[in-house]
Amino acid sequence: MQKEEIAVLLQAAKQLNVNPSELKAINPWTQKGPRAEAMQMAVTQVNPVMAAKWRSESGDEISLRTVAYEHGLVEGSKEIFDDLRAHSPAFVAQEQQKREEWETKVLADMEAKAKELAVSRGVDPDAANQKFNPAMGGKFQSYFEGLNKEAALEAKLKEQG
Repeated sequence: MQKEEIAVLLQAAKQLNVNPSELKAINPWTQKGPRAEAMQMAVTQVNPVMAAKWRSESGDEISLRTVAYEHGLVEGSKEIFDDLRAHSPAFVAQEQQKREEWETKVLADMEAKAKELAVSRGVDPDAANQKFNPAMGGKFQSYFEGLNKEAALEAKLKEQG
């Protein structure tokens, strides 16, 4: 068993609050019983790619229909994609990569939109600790002015003191 595989098993055991000394360092899909099923679910959460690899290595293979889909002989379906998620480490890794790229793009788009909105309201989005933020509509102007005065007074006292 590789170091990465052992790390996944340790994470799964920790997630389940199971003492690792009570477990064997083997593929959980080669075992039966409630503890094995719990470990299988935990491994799937901790590392879906490893879970798909271990499922396949334990003899649980993809269906004929899924293989036919991979060869372009049938259309994809929810069942086929679920089968691929369960048994194809490459498919799971590819899905994770796509998800990460999508999340990165969405966050970048949101940040750009937030800056655009701030600029349209007359706020410099990159300026920190602005004395007055027009985007607030003056709601907290006196509060922030008071904080700024206190900070200036503290700085002055430190300089003198």
